[in-house]
Amino acid sequence: RESTRGPSNRAYHAMAYDSARAVTILFGGRTKRTRPLYNGETWEWDGRRWTLMSETGPEPRASHAMIYDEDRRVAVLYGGLGADGAHLSELWEWDGVEWRERQIEGVPPPRNSHAMAYDNDRKRIVVFGGYGENSERLGDTWEFDPCVGLLKLKARCKADGGGGGVIKATVSTSLSEGSTVPIDNTDVANNTTDRQRATVNARGKAKHKWPDQHGEHVVTLADCPRMTQTVLCEP
Repeated sequence: RESTRGPSNRAYHAMAYDSARAVTILFGGRTKRTRPLYNGETWEWDGRRWTLMSETGPEPRASHAMIYDEDRRVAVLYGGLGADGAHLSELWEWDGVEWRERQIEGVPPPRNSHAMAYDNDRKRIVVFGGYGENSERLGDTWEFDPCVGLLKLKARCKADGGGGGVIKATVSTSLSEGSTVPIDNTDVANNTTDRQRATVNARGKAKHKWPDQHGEHVVTLADCPRMTQTVLCEP
């Protein structure tokens, strides 16, 4: 036993290992055998101690599933049973700081006690089986492509007249108006990344610009790392 301090006793929770940050993530679970109390806490274990990271995000639940997406460096949670007994079907992502619900079309029907895994070769999340809303056993297989809804990335640097430039990024999407698209701007020389969430407008575009930029930068869609573009801001 490494530690007795941390999450309360519980069952039917979900865990995933974040290989980039070397921590194990725990979310939710049922904490009482009678009159079940469903939990909505997010904890992380670093090999020495537990840390309560968040009490907001997905609603409290049990019998959900969670995996780690190594390419996007997020834990992905899907489904489960809510405190009112409802079967859930939302898709949530944890980046180590906050939870974000993914608003996508074609989410599998609500379920609990299903299995989920990440296919690293094809960059897909795979869901199988579980119990449906009427307690029927399910045998369907679903896949989630994190790039769904993201059609095109265009990034360029325009001189600002002061020796630097303004990087403008435009993402064409099929996402609904008001959805957000995380865009990373990495300064190659300094090895620093600035992430901004651009909001999709009525025309299906998500835009952001960074002023006072210098040198080489790599602009990448955090939800779809294969969509990336290198830009150069020259004096």
